[in-house]
Amino acid sequence: MAMSGTAVRGFDAWSLLDVALIFGLSFGIYKKSRVCAVLMLAYFIVSKIVLMLEAGKPSGLLVALIFAYFYVQGIRGTVAFHKLQVR
Repeated sequence: MAMSGTAVRGFDAWSLLDVALIFGLSFGIYKKSRVCAVLMLAYFIVSKIVLMLEAGKPSGLLVALIFAYFYVQGIRGTVAFHKLQVR
């Protein structure tokens, strides 16, 4: 991966950053972080909006709504976990 903006096998530095961000947020959700769950949903929504604006049409909207539903369920799960946790 070159940081100069050239793509290697179709991937550039932004793709690597995207993967690292999603991995980090996923690991945070695994550790039951409410902040990571909310940030993952926000990142998903923003990325879908950007992709739809670039494409010029709302393609894949049904699948995006299904994924958004599960991200919201992840938020609900982390919040419920922290409410039930005895300190």
